[in-house]
Amino acid sequence: MVFVANSRKNRVLVESLSPSELEIFQNKEFRKILTPKEYRHLESHSPPNTLSSRVQQKFLNQTQHISRFIREQHTQVAHQWQLPTGIQMLDQFFSGSHTLPHGLPSQNLTLLYGKARSGKSQICHQLPVELFKLSPILSGNNVIFIDTEGTFRPSRIHDIAVAQDLSENRILNNIMVLKTPNYANFNLTMTKIPELLSTQPIRVLIIDSLTSVYRVEIAQNSEDINSIIANLAQNLQKLTQWAQIYNIVICLTSQVTSTFDKTYFFDVIPVLSTTLNRYIKNWILLGENDQETELIGKPGLRYAHLVNSENSPEEIIKFEISTSGVRDFYG
Repeated sequence: MVFVANSRKNRVLVESLSPSELEIFQNKEFRKILTPKEYRHLESHSPPNTLSSRVQQKFLNQTQHISRFIREQHTQVAHQWQLPTGIQMLDQFFSGSHTLPHGLPSQNLTLLYGKARSGKSQICHQLPVELFKLSPILSGNNVIFIDTEGTFRPSRIHDIAVAQDLSENRILNNIMVLKTPNYANFNLTMTKIPELLSTQPIRVLIIDSLTSVYRVEIAQNSEDINSIIANLAQNLQKLTQWAQIYNIVICLTSQVTSTFDKTYFFDVIPVLSTTLNRYIKNWILLGENDQETELIGKPGLRYAHLVNSENSPEEIIKFEISTSGVRDFYG
């Protein structure tokens, strides 16, 4: 948004927002920041308009900080990038921009949740390989993999890399694995992340699983449940800030629990879902259908259900887990 003074007519021209800036302006997150009055005021002047000098200063005072915010958001979005998962149909869930490749978006948190063997850790292992394919010239620690359950397997990276004729050693050398088997250790590790982000060329942060340490801690210290949940919220807030400040992809995983929905059917949700929902915009539920798997003889068949997303409606796709990694299923 640009304000141009015209001294001869003593009026000020308010130029319209560019299409990309207007898209940010209309974003629901941006609307939450404005008061209803501010939003109506700015919206009414988004097309080309002129204002009399009598209201010129008032308008500038009211919208200057809004305009600056739009410019900052536009710059941020312009630098956003997306990391493929190896599953093209899953990547298309995040096709908010025609100028970006599909995949998990940077500057956001993405949650993979599901029962054991649903494919959460498999996708987490695929991401460093996909990053290497996206930027093979990168060197150093490009991926932080926080492993809370002992799920990280170098041998799995080896299998995926060999199947795609890639250098397993170069991929593994790009991954910094941080083992955090308990709540205290996890929080200690979180205090070290800012220094790593500021000193290392980190592009991706994976936590597999985020909620496991909290679930165990709550079970062992139920009287401290409020402080434990508050700690989760604080760490999610930090992760959100890091994603935006450092323009990184952050992928989190969670176990699931069941609850009754409004129609009294069981609904599968992530552990500590209420807190997660405040900070994570992209939710993907992973699962399998035992009967279909047995019927067609495909033990690696899985489902990915896009539950929440900023850019796409709810959708379900099939994918397959194989020795060569995760991939689309065309059965």
